[in-house]
Amino acid sequence: MKKKNKELHVAVPKEEQGAWQIIDHTNCTKCEEGLLFILKDNEHEFSLGLTTVLQGLWIAQKEGYVPKIPDDWWLKLRQFN
Repeated sequence: MKKKNKELHVAVPKEEQGAWQIIDHTNCTKCEEGLLFILKDNEHEFSLGLTTVLQGLWIAQKEGYVPKIPDDWWLKLRQFN
């Protein structure tokens, strides 16, 4: 099936008083995501979880778009889950 061309919207962090808006759920025992970054484009406001950001970074590293990050850094991240 062929995908229709859709216009891409550039999203930027939502800022208030010069600070990125982040929802912190790190102390929540029932929440699936510890940190949510609030983003916006011309039409929408939405959140992006830290897990998604890190998965994107891992894929970018795997595909060679960013330099290799040491394995011990990735292992340290797992300690926070």
